[in-house]
Amino acid sequence: MENLNTSTPAIYTALKRQKFIASQGSTEKNLEDLWRIIWQQRLDKIVMLTNLIETGTMKCLQYWPEELNGVCRYGRIDVKYVDVEEMFDYNIRTFTITKGRDTRVVKQFHFKSWPDKVFPTRPGVL
Repeated sequence: MENLNTSTPAIYTALKRQKFIASQGSTEKNLEDLWRIIWQQRLDKIVMLTNLIETGTMKCLQYWPEELNGVCRYGRIDVKYVDVEEMFDYNIRTFTITKGRDTRVVKQFHFKSWPDKVFPTRPGVL
């Protein structure tokens, strides 16, 4: 793995322990690693708390295809951008990821109203 800074904190719900992976924003060096971890850990949700560019500074490299129905290959994993629901404060994107003959669905919840280094102005959206 190149430079993907991740951790695996655990949260507890009333019924069971749940894990998630926290990661830095994507870079050119770690795009393959990001999708490999999503595949290996069988993750089906991505929560993105930053915008790609904020106040003229790149915060995160886009790690999905630019256009609907577009496909990008990251290592041995194909990522297809199949749907987007655009809301005022957030977008919900749907991807299919394929490795070999196996295909899975991953949803990305992109919160657009959480600027870098501050709290969201409308936290109710979370």
